[in-house]
Amino acid sequence: MPPSQSFRPAKAYRHLFFDLDHTLWDFEKNADETLRTLFTHYDLGRFGTFTVEEFIDRYRDINHALWRLYQGAKSRSSSCAAPALRARWCGWA
Repeated sequence: MPPSQSFRPAKAYRHLFFDLDHTLWDFEKNADETLRTLFTHYDLGRFGTFTVEEFIDRYRDINHALWRLYQGAKSRSSSCAAPALRARWCGWA
């Protein structure tokens, strides 16, 4: 895309809300619903190695571990992110 045709949002927003304490959006519930949908859509149960509850629990474990890793490594190179992500998932998936 030429620089003169840079991306512009279709709609201008007057307000942007940040939900720091989960009062506007229940992230955990939304994540659970989305993971259940993905589990069903991709028929992950066919592998017989984990249930939908185990899938969601593992997602939470990995997600929290990666956030801790990210928070601890903010000042370091971001090149460690991809290997860390692979290591977390490859030990389970």
